[in-house]
Amino acid sequence: MDERIPPFRTGIKKKRSSSPIIFVFVLLFFMGILLVLFLKSPLSQIESIEIQGNKLVSESELRQVIQVNVGDSYFFVDEDQIESALEQRNVVHEAEVKKSFPHELKIRITEKPVIGVYLDKDQQFLLFSDGTRMSNYKKIQEMDEHTIFEGWKSKDPLLKQVVTEWVKLPSEIKNQVLRVKPRTNQEDQVEIKTKKNHTIYVRANDLSHKMRLYPSFYEHDEGTVNLLESIWFTPAE
Repeated sequence: MDERIPPFRTGIKKKRSSSPIIFVFVLLFFMGILLVLFLKSPLSQIESIEIQGNKLVSESELRQVIQVNVGDSYFFVDEDQIESALEQRNVVHEAEVKKSFPHELKIRITEKPVIGVYLDKDQQFLLFSDGTRMSNYKKIQEMDEHTIFEGWKSKDPLLKQVVTEWVKLPSEIKNQVLRVKPRTNQEDQVEIKTKKNHTIYVRANDLSHKMRLYPSFYEHDEGTVNLLESIWFTPAE
């Protein structure tokens, strides 16, 4: 029987060239270097920081809060973090932060409404619509006229209630009021002095409702207006 000899096979495989892999690594390496150089170059730096809407707090104070300076990297500025830091300030109601590629940072501040001046012994504070306070003597002096809130301790819950009710009133009525303070020996009531020489007594939790009746007393002479369960006027003696 004929024996056939199988063809000789070397079994040697060609090695795959590693040059494409090396090329990819080299490319990534240089791209990384270029990215780092770009992030550190003036091309990616903040060149201007614009702050708008601030009247009660200075721009320098706000810049200390945001902790971002001209020359910082544009890409490392966190808008949400800046907004959160600004809104923790007593005077700031809302903050909006926007980056404008490639060099600008724009910040718009909405401050809390000021409803009057809070007196604590011999100190004066701006009183905001949420009941918080801020010392700003210069701003108080610049105000043409303002309602004075006095006679409460700093954390008195009745003051907070009065402020909550106060902001619901129309400006026409609020503009008639000179002073607001707690009524002596009546813990749930407030005493209000007006420009028309009236003294008004009203419960704190009913202030925004009952004070809307006050315009009907505008033409009355000096005296006392009781806006309680019963409503009546007592002329001054």
